[in-house]
Amino acid sequence: RGRRTSIDGGGGFEEQELPTIPPLWQLGVANLKIMGDHTEGGNSTPPGRRGRRPSKLHLVMVNNLSATPPLRPVQNLFDTDYTPVIVRLDEAVFATGQEDLMGLQGDVASIATICAQMSFLIDKEALLDDETRQDNLSDLVREHLNKLYEQLHVECHNYMPDAHIQEVLYTTGLGFLFPSVIDRVQLERRACQGKVVTFQEYLSHMAQLNQAFSMSQQLRDDCNSNNHKYIAHQIALLYQCLSYQNLRTQQFKKRIEPEFEDLKRTTEQAAQPQLTPKQREWLRSLTTDVMEVVTDFNGPVTAFLHSWVDVLAHTG
Repeated sequence: RGRRTSIDGGGGFEEQELPTIPPLWQLGVANLKIMGDHTEGGNSTPPGRRGRRPSKLHLVMVNNLSATPPLRPVQNLFDTDYTPVIVRLDEAVFATGQEDLMGLQGDVASIATICAQMSFLIDKEALLDDETRQDNLSDLVREHLNKLYEQLHVECHNYMPDAHIQEVLYTTGLGFLFPSVIDRVQLERRACQGKVVTFQEYLSHMAQLNQAFSMSQQLRDDCNSNNHKYIAHQIALLYQCLSYQNLRTQQFKKRIEPEFEDLKRTTEQAAQPQLTPKQREWLRSLTTDVMEVVTDFNGPVTAFLHSWVDVLAHTG
């Protein structure tokens, strides 16, 4: 607080008190920037001269800014509702609902579960044997294979107590479906009278069926869209999915071929093209028929998997 001397109206002298100015160290860095940067890094005042003192207005503005909420709060992206992605890479192909294989039921499904896991590890073991590795991954794979082999004995004994493991595998039909397991545990292969589909072939065929079903479902849903710009491209992808030899879906390919060029012209004539009502109805009928056929495990499209259907039909 200081005093200032001035001349009053009568020619005399009077003293006035000046407002109290807090020292700079109490104002803080934010206040100094608002008043004009007098800090060491941005001081524009020539050396040896004092900067201008802050006014009351500056102090009021600084205090109000520090005490008021932000004009617009920024929403945290992680606070919004979203559906998390469920990762199932470490789960078994044939799910048992239990983490430990020691709790299986002693039936065909339990034996198939172990054989499926052994099949994956056998393929991995073969790849590792062809590589020069410095880690212990090969030993880890063999360790898991040995544990699964022990559990396979247990499940086979629970299913047929008086039979050898080889007899159980071929009685259930799993010995024909998992030939790599038979070779890995050094059992004798038996000749099969019918068509044998191995586990790897089974997975490949199921993937092809899923591709055809998923593409058909997507196309059927897109019939209700207001923009059919990419319908021709999607139909071409469906045609490719139906071209797998084992699917036996030539009748659907023949239904697509005469209609494709007309559909393509329709989708290329405007920025946001739409199919005609007749084309929509044709596409709905086609995709519905494909979805029904690829999910009918008694039909010709899934005949490739009949050996698996016969085996797994006894898992109930």
